[in-house]
Formats: sequence, structure tokens, C-alpha cells
Amino acid sequence: MSKKSANSSVYFGPPRTDAESSALAHVLAHSFGRTDAEAAEWVALHDRANIRVLSRAGEVEGGLVLIHMGQYFNGAPIPMVGIQGVGVAPDARGRGRASELMQRCLREFHSEGTPISTLYPANQTLYRRLGYEQAGHRFEVHIPLHRIGARAPMRGGDGLTVREARCEGPVRVRIRALSTRFASTCQGALDRTDVVWKRIESPSASRGEPSRLFLIERGPTLEGYIFLTQSVPPTTTGPNRFNVNILDMAAITPSAINRLWAFLAGYATVGNDAIWFTGPTNPLLIALPEQTYKPMLLRDHWMLRLVDLKAALEQRAWPRGIDATLTLDVKDENLSGNTGRWSLKVSDERATVRKLARGTKPRGAAIKCDIGALATLYAGFASAEQLALGGRVEGSPDSLAIASALFASTRGVPMLTDMF
Repeated sequence: MSKKSANSSVYFGPPRTDAESSALAHVLAHSFGRTDAEAAEWVALHDRANIRVLSRAGEVEGGLVLIHMGQYFNGAPIPMVGIQGVGVAPDARGRGRASELMQRCLREFHSEGTPISTLYPANQTLYRRLGYEQAGHRFEVHIPLHRIGARAPMRGGDGLTVREARCEGPVRVRIRALSTRFASTCQGALDRTDVVWKRIESPSASRGEPSRLFLIERGPTLEGYIFLTQSVPPTTTGPNRFNVNILDMAAITPSAINRLWAFLAGYATVGNDAIWFTGPTNPLLIALPEQTYKPMLLRDHWMLRLVDLKAALEQRAWPRGIDATLTLDVKDENLSGNTGRWSLKVSDERATVRKLARGTKPRGAAIKCDIGALATLYAGFASAEQLALGGRVEGSPDSLAIASALFASTRGVPMLTDMF
């Protein structure tokens, strides 16, 4: 995967030595306000094959981390590369090094047939130039524990039990299977890799304790779970009061959803708020009887990039009952293989995509857009009509309507609960 330019002193690829890994850790420490020890631990979490450095004349100018996972759109997990920790050394800034890093990564992803890439932007303008665009959000929700209200009996009556467990062995297998089932109902949710799961199972905390796991079971069948930690806020309403930090929770039956909220309500005697990162259409949040979580705080818009346009479109699931053909005239300034006129035919929830010969005139519905606007449309985050208002999509009213219907989300507003 290593790449050398015509100038052999330029290197892009995985760290070749411990010294290059240490140099990248030093760059990331300065870029993200961490100590060298913290940054070294961060880099060590990842296999070198998933790290990229950019060096000139032996000096590491920057780097980033790749997380290979999946992301759900309309219930289908699409192979995705998450970008984390893009950092450039202070003396190399202002020279386009971050853009160079990302452009080299995108060319590598495209050559491998990677459908999509996702990231949280520290510099939205930079990533927009590279073809990423807003595709979903992540909110911070504070739910007063005393206002949840008991949603289910805690003792008997519904056949469910709650027990604390360790996330290991068969329990871990059951947890991840249930998480996959739940994630498929949420647009944009991650098909998590071990790196993301570790943030849930063993989060960084001043106490140095792992999260606590509680299972919601009906006999031998797992119907829900929650990972949580407890923290004392800087200001409290009374002695020994704490917040419950929800790192992850999921449930696959109405009874299990009710039991999760009843379980959290049980902390109200000595707790303040449940704090959760999620989106407004999370099925668990919708189940609450009252909107006690206002205001919801928008923390991040995450951005999506269609890397291999054909693979991304053909691997996405499409709305049931839709049978239509749409011509896409796409411009991609960074990956020329995506630029051109494409025929998208959708039938039976699947798509067939082929690139049309140059000069071929579209027949029927057709839209023109840049690769970033197509990413927003792909995620179901905005309609073609909305994007047309900003000049990002062009087409007749009928063509825009067909595009919106084709790309509509069948799993609610795109969101992420995970940070990476």
C-alpha cells in the first residue's frame, strides 16, 4: 500500500518503523491537545496496516487512522472506511498536506473498490472540497431520570429479567448479534468493528473502570441491553448525585424497550440525568411518553463520501415498490472514475448501474449533481428538491421528484450514536 511519488523522498503508507509510529503520535498529540503518552496509546490501538503517514525526506508531516467497518442505509450494511485522527505537523501546515493525505487515501480506497467513506469533520470546507458532504447528525440528549417514569414493571408481569453481566464469551456474541439487528433499523448506524466496540466496553474514564453491562432477557433469549457509566457532574443538586452515561443501548421488542426505560428510571433516587448520544428518530427515544429531553444539543454533522459510485449504488438497499430509471450526470473533481453519466435502474429493492458512453443523451428522468450532493441524497439526509434550492442538483421537477423517491430513507433520519 505504500506509495512513492516521482520524488522518492516522499512516502505515503503504513508506518514502516516504530520511529514513524512515534512521530505520528507526536503529530496527533499536538493536533488534538493530548499528551504524547495518550497519543501513543491511541496509535497503538490500531494495526499499522490501518494507519497512514505522509513523510518527506524521512520527516513525518502528518497521518491518519483508517477504521474498516460498515454503515447501514435502508437496512443494508455497506462496506465503509471511517477516517479518524487526521493530523498535520505544525511546521507542515498551510501547504495542503491534509488535502494530499486525503486525496491519496481516496485514490487507494477507489482502487480497492471501497463503496463509501465517513468521517466527523474538524474542517468542513476541506472535506467538502474532497467530495464529502453532510449526511447525518449526532445529538447529545439529557433526560432527567426522575421524569422518565416507570414504563414497565420491574418485578414480574412481563416475563423479562434484568441482570448485570460481563461482556465476554457467549455474552459478547449475543450482544453483537442483537446490536446488528437493532442497527439495521436506524439509517446511518455503524456495523461496528472491534475498535468501535472497545470504546463502548472499556471507555476512557478517570476512574479507569470498564462500563457496566445489563441484559434484558426473556428466559434464554436476549431482547435488550445497555452499557453505562456513572459520573458526578461539576455542579450537583445534592450530595452524591450523579449522571448516568449511556454508552450504548438497544432493544428489539416493545417490552424490552419499556424495561430499559424503567431500569433507567430506577436511578432517579440518587441520579440527575441520563446522557445519551443519538438522533431524534431513534426508536428507543420515540418510545418515551413525554419530550423530557428538550433541548437536544447538536454535537456533530458527520460527512459521507461515495468513493466507488457504482459499488455504493449497487450495494445500497432501495425502497420497496419502487421501479424506476434515473440518469445521473455526476462530477467528481478528485476521483475521475466517478465523473460521467450513469444509468441507475431500481427494481425489487436492488439497483443496476452502468456508465453511459460519453455524449449519450439521457432518456426519461435525469439529474445533474456533484459527488458531494449525491452523498447527501444517498443517505436520505436531504431530498433532491432541497439540494436543488442550493444549486447542488439540477433537473426537471419530475426528475427531482423521482430522485427523491428513489433515494428516500426507509429507516428515519440518518444518525450516528458512535464517535470514531
